[in-house]
Amino acid sequence: MKLVIPAKTLDIYVRESFCEMEYDLREHGLRFFGSAVRDQAIFTVWTLRKITEMFGQIPRDKSTAQTSETVSGLLDNFVRYGVWTRFHLHCLVTSMRVSRPIFPEPLADVIDGLRSAVNAYSYARQIVDILAPRVLPDVAPPEWDDEDAALLSEASAEPFLEES
Repeated sequence: MKLVIPAKTLDIYVRESFCEMEYDLREHGLRFFGSAVRDQAIFTVWTLRKITEMFGQIPRDKSTAQTSETVSGLLDNFVRYGVWTRFHLHCLVTSMRVSRPIFPEPLADVIDGLRSAVNAYSYARQIVDILAPRVLPDVAPPEWDDEDAALLSEASAEPFLEES
């Protein structure tokens, strides 16, 4: 028997998981790691939430024929940075859950690992742009009247300098 969780339910679980993680970091992170690590960890959770929301833009029925070597390479890099980020975040969360602070020496490495979320976000953005391109609205350029032209001319004119 195959367990099937509806996508909407799964989205709720994922969102709640991020909220719980962020709450734990806000409540206990300062005591366990200090403000720099706590703040970076909270930003990392926010970034992972944004990545999840971005991937939600990809249609679920996207055919595998559209995946290319480019997307495959981007996915490889995304996974590499995503796993590295989650590893460091998991170290912090585990440390809080078992009430055992991490010694100060490796915290710089942990912060560096958390920063990998930005790289993961970059690759995720590229993947989403390929698989679900954004449609930009066609915006007509504004029409200028004489008053607009006069204001532009005045704003771009050399300032009047008094000679001393």
